[in-house]
Amino acid sequence: MTGRQGEAGFLIEIIRMGSYARVSAMDPITLTEVVAMGAASAPDHALRQLGARKLEAQLRKQGLWRG
Repeated sequence: MTGRQGEAGFLIEIIRMGSYARVSAMDPITLTEVVAMGAASAPDHALRQLGARKLEAQLRKQGLWRG
């Protein structure tokens, strides 16, 4: 992940519930948060990337991305 913060600059939480995982990603600068769903069997790095990409897309949509 490239850009202003990238995956490492976002706050990411993964909660596995049964067969799916809930991924919350937040930008601590703009306080923008998104939620994505993925397979519980997916590796953590893939779920983190999913959350980071969705958050980046939301920040771009709002005109807040400075990557």
